[in-house]
Amino acid sequence: KHFSRLIDNADRDRWQLFFWSLMRFNVDKSIELQLRHADKSLFHARLEGGRRVSHHDGEGVRLVLTDITKQKQLESMESRCERYQLACAGFSCI
Repeated sequence: KHFSRLIDNADRDRWQLFFWSLMRFNVDKSIELQLRHADKSLFHARLEGGRRVSHHDGEGVRLVLTDITKQKQLESMESRCERYQLACAGFSCI
């Protein structure tokens, strides 16, 4: 099964550009995408990767995957709190 099938459809184009860039240029890069668990639920992930060349195996890509779902949830919660504080800033209690 290809890794790209795990990537959410909304992020597929970004993944393809990222992968193409890894193969084309010898520079490490990172990207944040949504991936699918085996049960089809989504999670946020950061992929860090680079092109690798081996005398035995030829060319390939090394990827490090980090689950950043909790980080994204905290960022979303902080953003909601900031919007709430801004909305309440114009009101005063008597």
